[in-house]
Amino acid sequence: MTSRCMKTFALAWLVLACAQAQTGPTVKPTSLSFAYQLNSATLPASVKLAVTLPTAIATLPVKVTPDHDWLIVTPGQGYSPLACTVAVNVYGLTPGTYTATITVDTTPTHGAVSIPVALSISNFPASLFLNSPSAYFSLAISVTSASMSFAYTTGGSVTTPGQIEIDVSSSGDSIPFDVTATSGTGATAGWLRVSLYKTVPPAPVLHTSASVLLGGAVFVYVSVDPTIVATLDVGSYAGQISIVDSNNSKDVKTVLANLVITAGQPALRSTASPNPPHPISPYSLVANPIADPVITIYGDNFFLTSVVNVRDNATTLSLPVKSQSLLSRQVLQVTLPKEYFTRTTGLPVWPATWD
Repeated sequence: MTSRCMKTFALAWLVLACAQAQTGPTVKPTSLSFAYQLNSATLPASVKLAVTLPTAIATLPVKVTPDHDWLIVTPGQGYSPLACTVAVNVYGLTPGTYTATITVDTTPTHGAVSIPVALSISNFPASLFLNSPSAYFSLAISVTSASMSFAYTTGGSVTTPGQIEIDVSSSGDSIPFDVTATSGTGATAGWLRVSLYKTVPPAPVLHTSASVLLGGAVFVYVSVDPTIVATLDVGSYAGQISIVDSNNSKDVKTVLANLVITAGQPALRSTASPNPPHPISPYSLVANPIADPVITIYGDNFFLTSVVNVRDNATTLSLPVKSQSLLSRQVLQVTLPKEYFTRTTGLPVWPATWD
């Protein structure tokens, strides 16, 4: 029984040894792959292919043959050990996956070896592009950012311009994208708005989404929130519009926005009291006041730079105020010297003319 087992083991070992014996060429690597992005200046790098023969046939010539003309192998023949360079020519090929085979054999043949080769060619990722017919829009040379500007005069009802159109297009496939308006902080936040509609409703928002097709364009309309802008002080305010490819967060187009607010002409407005209505309170004073009178002036477009002048009706002289305080854009207070209202000065007690 032991002798039979030993014979069986020896036979199995012999069969295994015969099966493992290499009778033809050996190649490294056993498969190859290349990748290329269409229109890219970076071409696929060539790779090395090593061919060796077993000792028994080491002196036979080796032939290396690709089966497609876009696949290049040099040298195509030689003796073991043979070092080959494999390259691909992507010129004229369209996007897709290409397969080929390199056959390595000896003359005469001792068992050819096939090496699978794969070449993947992809389209360059589609990118978003921005343009605008508006004179208030400026496209940057880098095409990754642009700028736009709005102007507003306090006391007005609209900005210049009312809207700025941004045309969003694609360089390739359909691209879904998000549009976000960012502007200000705290009480000034949200003055910049976006919409996919030229007219309202719906009202412009802080964020919206759309998709653009190849050869088409999506119009995004940028405006300001009139309610918020009406509360802003004179100055310059910065914001931005971000347009981002929803599938490729690296494709970001930024439009910098600037809002310049200038002061409108100061205006007086009558209050509900006293009767009759008057923009100045009190609108009459007694002669020879004990303390310096404090006068409240109601109107609009009052700022720290606003100046109140008092003029003598009789002599048309401009009289300085003692102090001035801005309570809001609609309310100013001034303190006048009490001497203006004494009969000894020769000046009129009231009324005076206000500028």
